[in-house]
This record gives sequence, structure tokens and C-alpha cells, in this order.
Amino acid sequence: MATLADLQDLLTTDLKTWFHDCFLSHDQVDTSLTQTAAAYQHVGQLKIETGVQEGSEARANYERSFFNPRYATVRFKVRISDAADAFAFFGFKDTLTAPTWGMTESHAGFMLYEGVLYLVTGNGDADAPANQVTPITDIDITRWLIYELSFYSGRWYSLPYTVPYFDKNVLAGLKQGMTRKWSNWTRNGSILPSDEMHYLVFYISNSTGASKSLEVQHVDYQEVYPD
Repeated sequence: MATLADLQDLLTTDLKTWFHDCFLSHDQVDTSLTQTAAAYQHVGQLKIETGVQEGSEARANYERSFFNPRYATVRFKVRISDAADAFAFFGFKDTLTAPTWGMTESHAGFMLYEGVLYLVTGNGDADAPANQVTPITDIDITRWLIYELSFYSGRWYSLPYTVPYFDKNVLAGLKQGMTRKWSNWTRNGSILPSDEMHYLVFYISNSTGASKSLEVQHVDYQEVYPD
């Protein structure tokens, strides 16, 4: 996790763009909802969910496409309700069309597909469109996790469970088995997103009549100069 020294280093680094959002305001967030989908924009949190009608889609995105994955690192604090019968994506995307498995427009992000979370990238090349996916194992997406994207790589950081106050037995058991550290990097080294501005997109849909949700508590984006 970040330390005071990390923050001091960041404040003295000449970044091209530094964007940190804890959703104290949602003025710059757009949503697109179909059928029974809904969006809840509370102070400090953004939640999108499908509702109970099969095939419902919920998308939230920052209204401007000024994020470039070629020169940036972004971290999200995210959790997804469950992996079954849900399709989700969060990360960089060239357009605001619905994400799909195997999409070839320029993108870099995390995708939940058929119960498995993947690191996904696409080059958006009009002449030779291509994409690359790498499965991520040993991860519990129903917990709050911090996800990090950097160029064509991704990793995640586990956060502690929330336990009832004064429940010492539960807390003691969690302390014994809790590991709080960054995972190893997962890399898509051969297919890279294009060097252009993208949207930051959060998306979820369902394939049965059960509601699925994706929640975000903060976004931190840092972009360096190309040179």
C-alpha cells in the first residue's frame, strides 16, 4: 500500500496528469442503463447493477476520453457481487459501445467472462485488429480489492475483510490467514493498446434473471509525459 514516502515522491514528480476520484461528486460520470439496470452514486462510492431482468446492462464512465493507457497507471478499488452468469469489464476503452469477449477496438482492462477474471488488451489496429487475454487465478472478486493497470500489465492487492465489531473470534481467525500484498504482475506482452485517448469504463451485464453489481470506491490515475 501507499506510504507517506510514496506520497512525497508523487507530489515531487512532474506528471502530465494526476487524477484521483473518491466520488465526492459525480458531475463528470455518465451512465447508460438498459431494462432493469440501475446506478447508485453515493458520496464516496459508485455502484452499477443489472437488476433482475435477463440481459440487462449497466455502464458508467467518465464523460471525457482523456486517459491514455500507453503512458499511464491506474488503480481502482472494486468489487463484483459474484462471478456466476455475469459479464463485466473495467478499464480503458476506445469507445462507449458495450464491451465483448474478443473485442478488437483499443482497450486495456480487467474482464469477467464465464466465471473467470482476465487481463485483456486490444490494439485497435484497423488493418490488423487483435486482442490478447490472460486468465487471473486465485482471486476473490467478491471482496474489495485494489486493481492496478499499467500499459499491458495488471495486478491486484487484497484488502482486509470487514468483520462485526468486537467479534474477536472471527477477527483472530482472519488475522491468521490474511495476506495483504500485491499479487505478481499478469502481462499481455504482445498486444498493446493504441497510443491515443480512451474512456475509463465500468460495465456489467447478466445472462440470467439474477441481479449482478459492480462497485467502485476510488480511482487513481497517473500519466507521465511521452518523452
